[in-house]
Amino acid sequence: MTPSSRQSTMCLDMQSTLAWLYQYAVESIVYSAIAAIATYSLVKTWKVNNPLQRFRFHLLTLVMPVVLPLIFQLAYPGRGSMLFRDRVALLDTSKWVSLVIWKQLTLGHVMLLFLAIVGLLFLVQEALPIIGRRLSRKGVPVPIEQGSHPDFDRVLMEVGRQMGRQVPKVVLVNSAEFLVHTAGLTSPVIAISSGLLRNTGPDELKAVLCHEMAHFVRRDHWTSWLLVVVRSLAFFNPIAWFSSRLMWQENEKVCDDIAVSAMGNPLPLAAALIRSTKGSICASDVSQAGLKKVSLDEQELMHNESHVAQRVKRLLEGTARPEEAWASARLWTTASLLVAVTFFVV
Repeated sequence: MTPSSRQSTMCLDMQSTLAWLYQYAVESIVYSAIAAIATYSLVKTWKVNNPLQRFRFHLLTLVMPVVLPLIFQLAYPGRGSMLFRDRVALLDTSKWVSLVIWKQLTLGHVMLLFLAIVGLLFLVQEALPIIGRRLSRKGVPVPIEQGSHPDFDRVLMEVGRQMGRQVPKVVLVNSAEFLVHTAGLTSPVIAISSGLLRNTGPDELKAVLCHEMAHFVRRDHWTSWLLVVVRSLAFFNPIAWFSSRLMWQENEKVCDDIAVSAMGNPLPLAAALIRSTKGSICASDVSQAGLKKVSLDEQELMHNESHVAQRVKRLLEGTARPEEAWASARLWTTASLLVAVTFFVV
């Protein structure tokens, strides 16, 4: 084979690879739209209110569009043939992307521009928060040794008793902000800010730690990284971003319910959440006799903290829901329907 023929072959291989990636991206976005509409409609129809069940439905919308195009291609390569597209497929995306909008501008060109913009926005959205956290970090988190904070040691013992397992190592982050999260994969720790430790009462602190322990018990430190990987693979898909955010919100509600079940009282956790956004309401201000004094107007909270306001309202209104009957059957029925429908979309 001559150098020119090898170069031509490489160019053809590159073009076919790019064409396949483009087709994969288009199919994935279409599958996400179908899955989002289907799951949203079924969740509303079945009145699914349990956050764990809603988390699983959103998981379908996130994961299935990423893996189904690959599975379909491996299981039945004939789906890409003209015969399948013309006589069997319910929707042929190639006909839509070749649709001429103006002169030589096709819908495919607009789609390529859209994918490029969405990919760039994803990189900015993911990179800037990481850089910001790196720059704002003051020093290395320091493990809180037993005996260095006697009051905190008593809180940890109580949290371990209420949650029924040993609390993992807790590290102190030098920050005046209200910060607490579970970090690490093989050896997870609970990171807590010095500002939260100094300015939070015992009951609020126990509620917050019970919430973080719920993440630890559910192994969310693994789940969150897996979701990051899946969302990164679907970086071109804005529906995947939205589904990922909804999953995170439902997961926080699941952990809220676990913490309230351990505490036996939703008020300390509600007070801690309010403090994290407004910084002006103490646990003593949130009581059964004074719930009306606590403003839950989301406009008073920061715009990006509206989800926290929803969690607070949910806690104070006692809207936690047990897992409903036929939950697994409904989930698998939805997954099966999505597989059956999307198989005929190429």
